[in-house]
Amino acid sequence: MRRNELETENVRNAYKYAAQKDYLQAVNYLAQELDQNSLNHLALYYKGVYMCREAISLNAKHQYYNDLKNMGLMNLKIACILDSLNYDYAMHLATFCRSFFIKDYEESGHKITNEMESIVDDAFVY
Repeated sequence: MRRNELETENVRNAYKYAAQKDYLQAVNYLAQELDQNSLNHLALYYKGVYMCREAISLNAKHQYYNDLKNMGLMNLKIACILDSLNYDYAMHLATFCRSFFIKDYEESGHKITNEMESIVDDAFVY
């Protein structure tokens, strides 16, 4: 089996913490990796995913919600740029954009109707 050179010890440690839903500790390991290799798109991808997962778990009014959401999406976008042919990166970016749109809308006191959900789904199709 071929080993992925981007899957370093820091990335593997991040997997372990994320499996326990300790996303912030996972992000710390990925930040360490990116300090050593800022072009590691696998680390950027997982850092974005884990920051978005942590943000999704918070109330939209939480003081760190917007920072986690925006930084997570930015990391995912950069990973997509560095590896533009990676389908998983693009799909996670689109899925999180959709999830945040719906979360922010609903937590502002509005309800998503079936028609609106269909429009949102169509907007995020690649």
